[in-house]
Amino acid sequence: MKTKILQSILALVFLVCLVSSTACADSSKNVATPAYHTVKTMAFGGDHLVAITTKGTVLATGSNEYGQCNVGSWTDIVSIAANNRATFGLKADGTVVGVGYDSVGVEDIAKWNDIVAITCGVSHVVGLKSDGTVVIGGVPYHEAKEVLRWENIVAIAAGQDSTFGLKADGTVVCCAADHGLGGYDVSGWKNIIAIAAGNYHAVGLQSDGTLVGAGYGGNRLRVTHWENIAAIDCGNACTVGLKANGTVVVRADESQINFYGNGWKNVVSVLGGDEFTVALMADGTVSVYGEGFTKQYNVKGWKNIAIPYASGTAHKTLREGSTGKNVTKMKERMRELGYFTAGSMSDKYNTTTIERVKQFQKANGLAQTGIADHATLAVLYSNNAKAKPTTAVKITQQPANATANIGEVVNTTVTATGADLTYTWYIRNPASANWGKSSVTGKTYSCRLTEAYSGRQAYCIVTDANGNCIVTNTVTLSIP
Repeated sequence: MKTKILQSILALVFLVCLVSSTACADSSKNVATPAYHTVKTMAFGGDHLVAITTKGTVLATGSNEYGQCNVGSWTDIVSIAANNRATFGLKADGTVVGVGYDSVGVEDIAKWNDIVAITCGVSHVVGLKSDGTVVIGGVPYHEAKEVLRWENIVAIAAGQDSTFGLKADGTVVCCAADHGLGGYDVSGWKNIIAIAAGNYHAVGLQSDGTLVGAGYGGNRLRVTHWENIAAIDCGNACTVGLKANGTVVVRADESQINFYGNGWKNVVSVLGGDEFTVALMADGTVSVYGEGFTKQYNVKGWKNIAIPYASGTAHKTLREGSTGKNVTKMKERMRELGYFTAGSMSDKYNTTTIERVKQFQKANGLAQTGIADHATLAVLYSNNAKAKPTTAVKITQQPANATANIGEVVNTTVTATGADLTYTWYIRNPASANWGKSSVTGKTYSCRLTEAYSGRQAYCIVTDANGNCIVTNTVTLSIP
């Protein structure tokens, strides 16, 4: 069952990535990746904001009235969730930790295990297990036993007093308290690949990049005309969409401003808050837009925030000293993109690997740590990974014929532009019909002339880091 659920999750990942690639065929290359967010790396709890770093630690800002920001000691966190009075972290080993007010679920998660995703309502916490079943804690204000009977669930969402489950077949199930607001009719939802919920509304992302909505909320549900959406989130009274080209769209209730980030690009994850929108940028920083984001939330120093990914697809972090097939696989993929040129890749993560990884991170807007963490590897193995920037090898000055007296050193130099250039010189003496490779590896060839060497010919092959090369003119080195 576990394998079947993970396969279903990966199948959904493929569907939405297909949507993203189709939508971006004629747009910029700043495509949000990955798109299917089962696992969240940022969460808003109503009065506080939390985010996971690439090291698996957690940052928090805002109200700490109930101790919900006491996350400084957490490690190995891969997903995060929050409500008004608590914060929950999913650890890499499938267990869950929590801080804050006990009655909203903190005391109920101690024995949870084999969890692959978590989410929060106002007063309850929900966990998705790897076998496709769901566990629940806190006070959901709806029939928890109904949720516990769910099967084949691949993603979860929670609202004010509601819980939603996305099934492997693309349909959605819901359990909610009756507030006399019309309920949530998700019975007709099909081909859904992601779900999100706010206080009294929910939205589903369809495989064609459009949305469906249910619940109460007026303007926040007027999103069915959106297209090319790659990821979604709901605030208390808003809906946020991340488009496949890395830009953001937002719908909020008429009583609020339509808050969004004008000019945002390279966004890889979005979060809806109270009258503000939070965006995780491709370089691991956080940007916020909206009047509701007060000085209470300070994210100016936040960096190296982890990129969300699909449950079941986390990559093991590789760093200096790592060895094995995962290192070789990473290098082979980097070679495809031009960051390595060697024919055979070793399984060792050494100082050269660190430099190449930094080059990849720089080209793809990631934090330049030299460590191949999940964020780096997720981009590396995606269709949106950027190849090493190259400038065609160009000779700006050809080597010239040169003369010198017997016993003196004669020099000739080639000047070229390109990335990480290497120089291979070939020479031929007057008495020989064959060319030989010189031991000189710099841009200047030099030798001490003798009568036998007078008339020696030389040329150079200049090669860049991606194997592009150009051959110089042939020159003659002689005695005057």
